Amino acid sequence: MRYASWIVASHFRPRLLAATLPILRAAPWPDGWSGEIIVAHHENDPESGVIAARAGAIAVPTSQPHPGGKRNTAMKAVSGELILVTDDDDFQSLDRPRRAVAAYEAGHVLSGIREFRRFHLATGNVVRWSGSGRTGLPPVYCGTARNYKRTLLERHDGWRADLRAL
Repeated sequence: MRYASWIVASHFRPRLLAATLPILRAAPWPDGWSGEIIVAHHENDPESGVIAARAGAIAVPTSQPHPGGKRNTAMKAVSGELILVTDDDDFQSLDRPRRAVAAYEAGHVLSGIREFRRFHLATGNVVRWSGSGRTGLPPVYCGTARNYKRTLLERHDGWRADLRAL
């Protein structure tokens, strides 16, 4: 069995995290693959840790305030050879694990999908953005929809901890 790890950076939004984790859990893995979910949350946000644990994820508290630092902390707990990155407010496509594994098995050390979906708690709406349209602009990959070979991240010491976004 091959293993992949979702890394979820949580930012003091436990209700969003509670809505996002079941979607990640429901996404099917290709034959021969399995996945885990690692949630990096700020140590002053224990509610997110409780929600992650209840959802069967590994909760990793950290003092890091930004997503890059949280992801670096989460990397210490991953078991997977393939890392899928997301945030607590990003609803991922259920097809993402299949597409990430296909790219990884084709030899790509970095891949991504050109879409993200964000959930807005106040309205209950999900906004979908796709960068694959024909706008004449180069294709854009959403940072929270990127997939990494674990050794690539290890070779480059993960993400810049001070970056507020990817």
